[in-house]
Amino acid sequence: MRLNPLQNSNNTLNEPALYAERGHELSLLKKLLKELLIDVLNKGAAFRFMAKGFSMSPFIKDSDVVTVFPLSNHMPHLGDAVVFISPDTDALIIHRVVGKRDNSHFFIKGDNLPTLEHIVQKTHMLGYVKRVERGGRTVALGLGPEKAIIAFLSRRRLLLPLLLPVWRIIRSIQGRPLR
Repeated sequence: MRLNPLQNSNNTLNEPALYAERGHELSLLKKLLKELLIDVLNKGAAFRFMAKGFSMSPFIKDSDVVTVFPLSNHMPHLGDAVVFISPDTDALIIHRVVGKRDNSHFFIKGDNLPTLEHIVQKTHMLGYVKRVERGGRTVALGLGPEKAIIAFLSRRRLLLPLLLPVWRIIRSIQGRPLR
C-alpha cells in the first residue's frame, strides 16, 4: 500500500512541514521566509535572518545574521546592500547597488561574483541591509562610507582581484587558510 505523502500510517493527514528545527534555529522554507520578510517590511519593521550563500562574501558571509530595513522612504544609494526578489527565479537575493539608470532602475551585483550586474526595478527591492552580525559581533565593513568604493570596484570587476591578495596576507598573518 502506498501512502499519500501527507498521510501517516494511521491514515490521518499530516500538515506539510513549514520549517525545520536544528538545535536552537528555526529554518523556514524559502517561500515562507520570503512571505514573512515581505509582510514584516510592509509593516515598517526591520527583519533579521541568517544569510545563505557566498555571493556577497567577504562582506556578508554564509550564516551571517543580517538586519534588513524597509525601503519605504529610503532611496537605494550606491553601495547599499539590498534585498530584492529576482525577476528570473523569484528568489530572495542580497546584492549591492553598483549603479543607477534612473530612480526606478538600479544595477545590482554580488561582491563575490565575477559576472555582470543585473538591472533591478525598485519595485522588486524589499529593503536594505543595515546591520550584519558574525559570531555575535557586528560587522561594519561594507556598510559604511566605504560601500561606495566597494560598489565602484565591483562594477568594474576590480574588487575580487584587489581583495584576494589582501585576504591571503591577512589569513597568513592569522595563520588560517583562505576559504
